[in-house]
Amino acid sequence: FASGPVRFAAMGVGAAALLLGALALITIPHKLTPIELSDAEGLASVNRFRFGSYALAEDIELPEKGVEIRTFAGRLDGAGHSVGGSGLHIKYNYGSVYDLAIEGVSVSGEKRAVLCENNYGAISGVSFGSGVTAECGKSAPVFNNRGSIARCTTAARYCCTEAAGGFAYNNYGVIENCEFAGTVEGVGAFGGIAYNMKKGTVRNCIARGEAVACREGSCGIVCLLNSGRVEKCFVDMMVSEGAGYFYPVCSSAVTGGKGSVIQCYSVGNDAYVICGDSVIIPRDELCEARLTGLDFSGTWYFDDDNVLRLASLDELPVAERPQEVKPTATPAPTATPEPEATPEPTATPEPTVDPKEIYGELAVYPTEEELFSRPGTGKIKGGHNANMRPGPGGGYSERIALIKSGEQIALLGKKDDCYFVEYNGLFGWVNEKLVNIVEEPGE
Repeated sequence: FASGPVRFAAMGVGAAALLLGALALITIPHKLTPIELSDAEGLASVNRFRFGSYALAEDIELPEKGVEIRTFAGRLDGAGHSVGGSGLHIKYNYGSVYDLAIEGVSVSGEKRAVLCENNYGAISGVSFGSGVTAECGKSAPVFNNRGSIARCTTAARYCCTEAAGGFAYNNYGVIENCEFAGTVEGVGAFGGIAYNMKKGTVRNCIARGEAVACREGSCGIVCLLNSGRVEKCFVDMMVSEGAGYFYPVCSSAVTGGKGSVIQCYSVGNDAYVICGDSVIIPRDELCEARLTGLDFSGTWYFDDDNVLRLASLDELPVAERPQEVKPTATPAPTATPEPEATPEPTATPEPTVDPKEIYGELAVYPTEEELFSRPGTGKIKGGHNANMRPGPGGGYSERIALIKSGEQIALLGKKDDCYFVEYNGLFGWVNEKLVNIVEEPGE
């Protein structure tokens, strides 16, 4: 399912994947060359080994049905290439997806994510081009974000009758350094970065797109701020008369939302609106804003005309992705050449993903077989508190978190009498006797 320096036959990959998965979790993994993908069949084969490390070798145009990856817990490096056609859809992401372009994809239906339905991992450096269209009842690039979305951009067109989010529909995690430059046309309620903030953080994000037609109460950053924190975001959107009343940053920051809005700015009527304390600063008084104690260092700066600016994504400090170090070839001797040796077959590369990078410091990680194909939902039983521990069973005394009675958890896998769970961004093991099943996981 791969092409380039690393090639594999389709047959036998599933059996090899199970063995490699066990070795990856028992031994300390070595970072070797990822498996290269060059077509739709290769991309679909990721389903056979969720812990693997993959990289696109070229742009991929997907067939009519697109490609769905059900559960992913490895690394997918777009390497700057694009995926087009009917689109890539990840049902559950626990790993990392980065440096990827989504082009020419159109999604439709009652509820549809452009890329990922449930993100527990990391999505970074992903761009959604101007040819991407969402014509759904409800839509966003990521529907439920419980992990992180960083350094992503969208120029997509949103035509959603009920509601839409520029990057996430429901946000429980972190969205940072993202830029919305898309178009909102015929949308119900809209949030340029996220539609509904259940908890979590949105920071250092920019909304520069255009709102042609959307329901009253739509916003440049977050539409419904039920909880969480919005900080250092900047809005300079074009809003047409047909867009209804458009709040520059967050509508519920004005109408009694429970979250907090700090140091957010919007250009409008030749003034910057600081939503945190409802202060309006005219452009000619921007420099005096420093006296209010606002921190403009780092991401924020004043340009030569004393206009407040937010550094564009290419100006923000970004951690460099580690590059593979290739050994320097030893020059061939000038003596009489020896007979040409028969080349050895290319060995199957060991997967490069380290579960510690996905789940944090744990004593025991779930194996490929112990992870559910589809996570379930549970609640801690009434009258009990549950200790989340770094390993299954009573032999692990360290406590990662105390989960109180009635709290909801995601059930990701099972080993013996313990569930492997996610709670508020933390991963660990909880005794099954303390859990009531709300939604059964897929085996």
